[in-house]
Amino acid sequence: MSRLVRFFFLYLLAVVTPVSAQEVEPCATMVMDSLLRVKHPEIGSLDEFEIFLQRKIRERNDLLKTGRVVEEVVTIPVVVHVVHNGENVGSGANISRAQVEAQIETLNEDFRKKINTPGYNTHSRGADIEIEFQLAVINPQGQQMAEPGINRINGGRSSWTRDQIENLKTYTIWDPTLYYNIWVVDIAPSGSSQTLGYAQFPVQSGLQGLSEGGAATTDGVVVHYRVFGNSRKGNFPNLFPNNNQGRTLTHETGHWLGLRHIWGDANCGNDYCDDTPPQASASNGCPVGRQSCGSVNMVENYMDYSNDACMNIFTLDQKSRMRAVLRNSPRRRELLNSTVLGDTRGGAPIARFISDRQQVLLNGEVQFTDRSLNNPT
Repeated sequence: MSRLVRFFFLYLLAVVTPVSAQEVEPCATMVMDSLLRVKHPEIGSLDEFEIFLQRKIRERNDLLKTGRVVEEVVTIPVVVHVVHNGENVGSGANISRAQVEAQIETLNEDFRKKINTPGYNTHSRGADIEIEFQLAVINPQGQQMAEPGINRINGGRSSWTRDQIENLKTYTIWDPTLYYNIWVVDIAPSGSSQTLGYAQFPVQSGLQGLSEGGAATTDGVVVHYRVFGNSRKGNFPNLFPNNNQGRTLTHETGHWLGLRHIWGDANCGNDYCDDTPPQASASNGCPVGRQSCGSVNMVENYMDYSNDACMNIFTLDQKSRMRAVLRNSPRRRELLNSTVLGDTRGGAPIARFISDRQQVLLNGEVQFTDRSLNNPT
């Protein structure tokens, strides 16, 4: 072997080996949740949250059975904080508007189980969550945004540890009662592990001493820029191969709306959804037909760790859980009355109304406010 060839071979080992040996940690939500609850004990424990949430789910299900209330499609306004290191737009972490829009489109396909998209399924327990996401058009100063729903931040560093991200959130967050905050950033590896994303889990209301301060300054979702977008919808070459169809954000949004990992973060653990079969651990790849805990695992569920192309199911119980969080949890429920979707002043009119209550009994009264877009007459 010549000296030049030997040098090139050694160079390849130095460059490639650390990447190929690096383990992927798809989601750090539960780890970050534990740290948050230690830092802010006023938000209560997960057990307290679960008691609160299960009560709200039962109350809603009892009302639905009477036929006196129905679910409605709701829209959540989104701001995507694109955190970069001075790159040109469309380069590196400073991802393009097209990449952001492809991701939000994917999120809607998954949450609405849209037919003729990868988010559609024919599973007997598969659910249309009836939640949609739309990029905000009004910024916190009340101005029209040049790039709807995109806030570009030059963070002055090439990558960010979790602690650095949590600090970054506190001075870049937009009002979490008006916007669903998403930070897209180059997440630094932790040891040999690469985190793809994490969410801030919701909290319950009504706890004595509950503060809207501390935890409210970091509320939202963090996603690595190399898993944000969808390779099926554009040429986004930096996406990781097995996580290139936008399902990391779908997964983390599930957490943000109160869903647990499908295996309950334990061997045959509990995710508090009766229609998701128990399983021993997270799935890898797309092991359709995998069996554990006495059942066939739902590896296609968005709350597993399967490859993006494998995922396409939220269940009916997961829907009930997310809708209960959206109706009752601080900073989630207020989003339903946000006005930052504004008036796009162009295109065909879009009907949109908000109501002063989300639950209305037969013969009850409700006040509607017109928030329709594009100046309808």
